[in-house]
Amino acid sequence: MSPIQCVAMTSPRRAATVLVGVLLGAGVAGPAWADDGATVFCLGHQRSRLVDTAVMLGLVDRVGADEVRPRSAPATTRLTLEKWRSDEGGDFDQACEALIASVQLEKSGRAPGPGPLQNVLTLLVPLVAGSLLTWLIGLQMAVFTGRQSLAAALRASARLLRNEAEALVLALTDQKGGTTPSTDRLWRARADLVTQLEQVRALRGGWTVPRKVADKLYDKSFLERFAVAKFRSGSDEARAAAEKAAMDAVQEITQDVEDMSLALQRPFRRHPEMTGATS
Repeated sequence: MSPIQCVAMTSPRRAATVLVGVLLGAGVAGPAWADDGATVFCLGHQRSRLVDTAVMLGLVDRVGADEVRPRSAPATTRLTLEKWRSDEGGDFDQACEALIASVQLEKSGRAPGPGPLQNVLTLLVPLVAGSLLTWLIGLQMAVFTGRQSLAAALRASARLLRNEAEALVLALTDQKGGTTPSTDRLWRARADLVTQLEQVRALRGGWTVPRKVADKLYDKSFLERFAVAKFRSGSDEARAAAEKAAMDAVQEITQDVEDMSLALQRPFRRHPEMTGATS
């Protein structure tokens, strides 16, 4: 799977991590056989020149035909070139690369420059990086805009539920009303809110609050709070208590929805409160 496919299947936060990895990957080392070839060249017929190069670079002192002493080592140290490579790999590579560059310069009459692959990468990497950054920013904006829209739809559905509940309670408490008010509008508003909650569940599978709010809406106790008998019989105190209980239940749900909407508007943050129990 290509890096771009990986980015497309992940979240914006993970997409940023993948992007950094792609950019850093552009600077990976060459193939192992290239290093092996350089080692064979330097430890082959060029051993004496390798020592001369290392001495000129101030890395070692020559103490024998094929033996050196690293400048940082005690005066009695005598290392073969193979041992020097094993103990001081970085210094050996520096001297070997300098020797190879010197040989190339002798053959071509000019200093070695970057190869074709490096030239292509120099041009291609900025283009790819720019495209990935543009795509990532677009992805983040799409996520942000989509969740803003869903948060607005949630609030609108909760507001409709509250308005229909208030209208129904007002009709139920009207003692002059001779007919039983219909609950159809309230139930339609409830169904609309549940639809929005299902969208949140699909988007944020780890959140438990949307399911719990939907369960509250379809719980028997919520339906019973709007029973006609609670408002049309009993004392004034009983009817006032019924009105308060009904609107308190609606207010609890609208507050849960508001908390959810605020969390949706912050898509790039963690929201542990959305995975816990609602009040």
